[in-house]
Amino acid sequence: EKGSLELTMKVVSVAPRVFEIDNFLSDVEVDHLLEMSKKYNSSDLDAGPTPSKKSKKVKNGATTDAWIRREISPIVDAIYHRTADMLQIDESLLRHRNEHEDTELNAHHSIAESLHISQFLPGQGYIPKSDSVPASVKNRYQPNRFATIMYFLNDIDEEEGKGGHTMFPLAVNSKNHDGVRIIPKKGKALLFYNLLPDGNIDDLSQHSSEFVQDGEKWLGTLFVWDPIID
Repeated sequence: EKGSLELTMKVVSVAPRVFEIDNFLSDVEVDHLLEMSKKYNSSDLDAGPTPSKKSKKVKNGATTDAWIRREISPIVDAIYHRTADMLQIDESLLRHRNEHEDTELNAHHSIAESLHISQFLPGQGYIPKSDSVPASVKNRYQPNRFATIMYFLNDIDEEEGKGGHTMFPLAVNSKNHDGVRIIPKKGKALLFYNLLPDGNIDDLSQHSSEFVQDGEKWLGTLFVWDPIID
């Protein structure tokens, strides 16, 4: 069918629920995100002859720190739309809606954050962490980041020890019971759920990015909330 796109979702882990989708992004879309990351790189604010305290933290984080809004271009909009299709939710939930649009939510803003672009250079990465945190007991909606989607924007060497791989140290599948390793490939998307079906945080969803040993790693990340963003 004209205009259709068939993608295969592969189960990587059942605990936590992790899926990978090859060729989710085209080369054109990847190049566009990389170009946008240069334009909207907030970490450039810390650049200068005298490193600030904030810029010193970059060593164990990421060099590029850019947030790309959905409405910034038709290409970014298409990525959000495709992501909603993958999640099997209405694409309008991932954008701001006007007051005349029907919605089951009590708010008209997006339940997705801006797309975050990171660049990791040698010596950079992060230790295991969770993308969800317990919501305040005072918040009756109990909002949280229920899903994380990662978009890999360049290829990383498959050999272990070279760094740059995404790890789920507590994950299990039919082949491994001591963690799962994801090898970044340009255009690949990675979907994992931070919450269990009952709404509790899935402690097994902790993930890390191995510290880069050589070259660089480019990563896009989209956080989707349920039931509203907080």
